[in-house]
Amino acid sequence: MTIIKCRFQVGLIVTFLFCLGSQYGCDDYSSETMDLPSSDFGFLSDMEVDERRQRGGGNDEGVMNDGGALSGSEEEGGEWGSGELVLAINPREVSLTWRGNESPPTQNFSLTVISDRGEIPLPAEEATWTVEPSSLGSFQAGRFISSGQNGSGQVFAEFTPAGRDDLLITSARVSVSRSEDMVGEGVSSDDVAAFTEASPSSSCNPITFIYPEAFTTIPVNLKGFSFQWNDADQLGPYLLTGTAGNREQRWFTLNNQVTPEGLPWESIKVNGIGEGSQWRLSYLTASGERCDSPALTLLIDRSELSGAIYYWSTTDGGIMRLPANETAPEPFLTPQTAPEITCPACHALSRDGTRIAFTRTTFPPFGDLATSATLDPRNLYYDPMGVEGYFPSFSPDPDVLVAGSSGRLVILNSNQGNELGELPLPSGMVGGSPDWSWQGDRIVATLGPAGIVNPLPNAGINQGSIYEWVKSGGTWNTPTELVAPMGNRWNTQPAYSPDGRFVVFNVNGENPTSSDESMGNPNVELWVKWVGEDTPAVRLNRANYGELQGNSWPKWSPHDRRGKLWLAFSSTRDYGHQLIQNDGSPTPQIWITAIDPDTPTGQDPSSPAFWLPYQSLNSGNHIPYWAPYEKR
Repeated sequence: MTIIKCRFQVGLIVTFLFCLGSQYGCDDYSSETMDLPSSDFGFLSDMEVDERRQRGGGNDEGVMNDGGALSGSEEEGGEWGSGELVLAINPREVSLTWRGNESPPTQNFSLTVISDRGEIPLPAEEATWTVEPSSLGSFQAGRFISSGQNGSGQVFAEFTPAGRDDLLITSARVSVSRSEDMVGEGVSSDDVAAFTEASPSSSCNPITFIYPEAFTTIPVNLKGFSFQWNDADQLGPYLLTGTAGNREQRWFTLNNQVTPEGLPWESIKVNGIGEGSQWRLSYLTASGERCDSPALTLLIDRSELSGAIYYWSTTDGGIMRLPANETAPEPFLTPQTAPEITCPACHALSRDGTRIAFTRTTFPPFGDLATSATLDPRNLYYDPMGVEGYFPSFSPDPDVLVAGSSGRLVILNSNQGNELGELPLPSGMVGGSPDWSWQGDRIVATLGPAGIVNPLPNAGINQGSIYEWVKSGGTWNTPTELVAPMGNRWNTQPAYSPDGRFVVFNVNGENPTSSDESMGNPNVELWVKWVGEDTPAVRLNRANYGELQGNSWPKWSPHDRRGKLWLAFSSTRDYGHQLIQNDGSPTPQIWITAIDPDTPTGQDPSSPAFWLPYQSLNSGNHIPYWAPYEKR
């Protein structure tokens, strides 16, 4: 180990250590120990410090320094011995949280000099203390005093032993965050104080969340997300506490739900990226104790929702648009905005979001295929009379799309409506609900037997299999069956993921509560097949939320390549206590699940789904087509 004998200026050493720490990855102040070089610059690793402890006759107790220590040596004897010295700090990593009605937090640090004579406690006032950045706080004899500013940094202690020339330096990491209390209407300051001062109860009956599910994954930019619970006989006020990293936020309410907003919500999400956030629900017992629920983990992904969802509303009689982070859907093609277009349904958006294709129809679809620009959807590109095309899907080129046509799968010019080609079908089969891959070289669709089983293939394919066409040399090859029917359950509505890795689809079974297979059948589930992999399809258990939840019409969000993929679908499940579904006449809603693109083949890549905020609870919502969109 090279021994540094010369004395440096204190400020230069502090700056050097801080910058070197940033270079080697300590600028994120993670809980992992820095792996710093030990020979060239005089830094000691944890292992080296431990070895010095043992050689010096010390014990293994206490907290080691984080490697940010300089050592020195001396001739024989003296107060500090003749060997090398190490300055250690305890604790070496601190996270401080405080609330706005409290004084900024403080933290005491202690120092120990490790030598060949053992561990020698060092009075804090004998060292020189500094903070980087200085705006984070100040020191008084080993006591860090926060300035009240949020942030992370390092504290440094410097000491020169008497009779020696060497400057010993050690450092610790410190982060400070302020917790804001969000107090709802009717909750008094006395209520807040009572929660803060109450001891946790060990014999109470905790209230549990009914929404969201544990381990739901949400995008970092999601707004309008609510936590809901059944209060039963436990009256409020209630306390919802969210923690992520070194952040803690509290919401007080008399209601049985909270929708976090503003900076407190954003801080929890940002600090929860990669590690998740924990949420607890509390109330005060009759004896004044605090009854806490078990922690619910909510995962945060750095991938964002973008663009807009265009969905078909049976209640509004047309297509609605809900841009990401807008607080209400807007009529896009409805009787109010386009009275001359009768029930525009079975729609699709181009991959770039510039065009929409839809049938002018009632359900089941018996109408004509129309196309228009999303900037001016009422101005149709051509007269759709007689242009047959159902459940369309655009190629990456918005000028071209594929659609079903009385059992055929035709490729159309979206500017003029004329046919450009037709996909080859196996003998005796009809097709429908095609989807064109985002890369442009594949098409997937549902095929079923022709004849009496499928008298109206435009309305949907019964007893369907999932087939795939691959384009080679400008020609679509004979299709290959990806997923066959499973007994009396069959497949439909396939959709490629943006990265081309997955095909998600519906598995439809007979409706156990009805004699027909009409929309609203609860016996519909989401499944996934890996593209190009000779492995069976997998049920999306986490996204499906059990059985008989009516999960249908899956559509993918454009991907920002930051993390998870987002899959939207229609579902007839309950939404907490805000929407309790009627089994006889459910109100389908749009839900979103996170799909992990790195999931090993054959395993469920989904997560528990969340309700799309700001959609209408009074409307049956279907076919949530997602496309790029910037509001003008």
